[in-house]
Amino acid sequence: MENTVLTNEEARLLCAIYSNETQIKEGHLYSYQKDSLEEIRAAKDYLFTKYEKDFRIVSYSPISKIHPVGEMYFEENDLLFELTIEKGIPYKIQDNYYAILLQEKYDSALEALFKQELHLTSKVYTSFSTLKGKEITGKESVDTLFSLRAKLDRTTYICLNVDNSWIEKIKTILENHGLYGAYHVFLAPDLLESISQGKNIKEESLSHPSVESINFNLFHIR
Repeated sequence: MENTVLTNEEARLLCAIYSNETQIKEGHLYSYQKDSLEEIRAAKDYLFTKYEKDFRIVSYSPISKIHPVGEMYFEENDLLFELTIEKGIPYKIQDNYYAILLQEKYDSALEALFKQELHLTSKVYTSFSTLKGKEITGKESVDTLFSLRAKLDRTTYICLNVDNSWIEKIKTILENHGLYGAYHVFLAPDLLESISQGKNIKEESLSHPSVESINFNLFHIR
């Protein structure tokens, strides 16, 4: 069995998957373990190329006959992110770390849109749920984000100090700009001020005694 030089991280991940720990730590890998190692290295290379960061890999579930998609979790600042990998030349790899890079500028752009077109002050929080490959890096400009339309699944929470008569106007603005997704709109007289002080928009809205919540979905017809 040929000796394979492993990093500490690679050895840790392989030992978490397979039971022959002593052999693994000595670099004596079976062919299927070498396949798993190749997948781990491909995923690490992908992440470094895409984000120019060396993330800590928390766990990996390798590709197998039963599970054709490998699943990896990696972390940054105690936040977990997901990556999937499928066989191919090259591997098909996708992740969701880009979402944390997009969220703040996307939300700011949406708040600016409501201010410009409806003269409304708002607080927005968006969660992007789709795993994406190198086509979405998190470096995209606001104009590019708005042009992506249905390519990014999203759930957006909007806090406003208006009544529900504004909902149709808000829907129209979102549709006109192709901003499809799931929306949760929270309406309350003094809610926006507390949200603006740094509190969590979703948690604060749901716990507010006088909040009115309106939910809707906007779909892109392909």
